Amino acid sequence: MDKFKIDYIVNHNKYGVGRVVLIKDSTIKVSFCDYGVKDIPTDSLALNFTSNKYHFWPKLVEYPKLDYKTQKSNSKGIEIGVLGFVGYRTGKNGEWFKVRREILNCMFFNKIPKVHSIEYMNLWGEPKSKKRYEQIKHSIYDAKRVNTLDSNKDRDDDLKWIELQVKNNNWEFD
Repeated sequence: MDKFKIDYIVNHNKYGVGRVVLIKDSTIKVSFCDYGVKDIPTDSLALNFTSNKYHFWPKLVEYPKLDYKTQKSNSKGIEIGVLGFVGYRTGKNGEWFKVRREILNCMFFNKIPKVHSIEYMNLWGEPKSKKRYEQIKHSIYDAKRVNTLDSNKDRDDDLKWIELQVKNNNWEFD
């Protein structure tokens, strides 16, 4: 149990990449992208540390459950996009640039929460894909039309940062 610490990024063969959010007794609590938070007994599970290429959401996100037959969210009809849902905020009341960039890394490298219809989620493509990269840029750019000057400056900075990640091969496409 002492080989894991809170905030370690780990990998599980069924649940994928997750973040250790609590250690207690013989279990650790891990937050997984598609499965929410799970208590996992350490004696019956071998979690593996991830490489430094993996990232995880900087704060715990409650994932909505979707009914794919009706294409509707079962959690209070979410009307925001994926970036807003995972906490990407700019401007005076937004997140600090380090947090925004961690969120953007998470968006590129990980599975993303299913917050809308299958058609909408398909726009995002797979992790580490050119399609995912383009959708992240598109979402940030689209939001610029309806935001304040300080918010738009943050978004411009983030768009430049994203392009630099690709140019420097920090974001490589599969």
